[in-house]
Amino acid sequence: MKTPGIQRVPFWSREAIDRLATKRLVDTVDMACRHVPWYHERMEAGELHPEDIRSPADLERWPTVGLHQLHDEPLSMLSDQWKPDECIEILSSGSSGHRKTVYLEPNTFLANAVYQTRSRPIITALAGQFRGLRTLIMAPLASNEQRLRVMYGEWLAMRPARHPIPRINNFAPFEEKLAEVNRIKPDVVSGVTGVVSSFFMEVLDRGVDCHRPKLLKLSVEGFARGHRERIEKELGIPAVMGYASSESTKIGFECEERNGYHIHEDFCLLRIVDDDSRGLPEGEVGRVVITNLVNRATMLINYHQGDRGYVTGEPCPCGRTFSRVFLTQSKETPLLKAPNGRIVHYADLLRPIVTKPEFVRLQVVVESPDFWRILIESEDPDVSKAWVSTITDPLKEWTEGTVRLAVEFTRDFEMSPISGKQSPVIIRDAQ
Repeated sequence: MKTPGIQRVPFWSREAIDRLATKRLVDTVDMACRHVPWYHERMEAGELHPEDIRSPADLERWPTVGLHQLHDEPLSMLSDQWKPDECIEILSSGSSGHRKTVYLEPNTFLANAVYQTRSRPIITALAGQFRGLRTLIMAPLASNEQRLRVMYGEWLAMRPARHPIPRINNFAPFEEKLAEVNRIKPDVVSGVTGVVSSFFMEVLDRGVDCHRPKLLKLSVEGFARGHRERIEKELGIPAVMGYASSESTKIGFECEERNGYHIHEDFCLLRIVDDDSRGLPEGEVGRVVITNLVNRATMLINYHQGDRGYVTGEPCPCGRTFSRVFLTQSKETPLLKAPNGRIVHYADLLRPIVTKPEFVRLQVVVESPDFWRILIESEDPDVSKAWVSTITDPLKEWTEGTVRLAVEFTRDFEMSPISGKQSPVIIRDAQ
């Protein structure tokens, strides 16, 4: 895939952007119908007509796909030009706790790295420089971002960095994290939004002296209500967000204005639809549907992303002509906080079990600060009982026995009282 002037494309004319996106869409639809079982079978049955797709607006006629395809039949969405062991397998829990599998082919893997350069002028504008910045990572050990970092070294045979980026132990007590931040004095703290914002909110709540980085560079999930405003106003630390997912490693990015996500329209098309998957006009709130224009392994056209928002084509003061999406509801997984002060991210519980073939999904229900229920759906509960300890033993160690755990095998998962949807973490009583 050609990547013309990665940093310049967002400033192209609207007509030039539309031409590039349309060309990539037509190529994507054509390849999906020829090589991806799910699309090919429907084309052969006369249900899909790839020749009908000649612009992004034509996606209105195309069926939507959802999480169940990546959970129940991930190979049905994989191109026959790629074998699973030739790809990078990305496993994720999704916003509902279901396991889903996405395969990235090598060109997508490389494109993801190239597209990272699009953030350079933004970081420079907000942090005052780009090169020479000290960075500190705060993210779950199981994050896909961390897996990709490791794989870049393995796949590209890159020379190990002379100065590896330091990483904070996610399970360390707050005091240890604080000491590490004050020792390293990072210019940029990068990581999962919930983990980073939770740390700095505790800094505010405790009123302790903490080094203040120049910038927070965040992704994966949205801010909890009010956290961004307090951190930026009271600590004076600006945050810049990226919008991405397992299904599309690049969806959107905040610019220097930090007012909505500019959509990576040369990487991913984004539409807003109603609950019946009908397209909505600019400015109306609905469900976010994406089409990945780059990945040629797992190919997703009109995929329900699980977020809600609206799109605008209004000019941005930054000068970029990419449209912007404003999310009104995005993935936000609450952190698990034990009475001893330790904080656990849901992804770290998932890490040892997500590859188990019988595992379906997991949910943690915090009935009270010292009593957590762990709900597991498994296709074979008897087999799964053998690996339950890989979740509970580390939890007991991290929480130092301050939390009583109850494991239940069930298909009856609970709904979030906030979103009305299934959520990986339900907090019944404030922690």
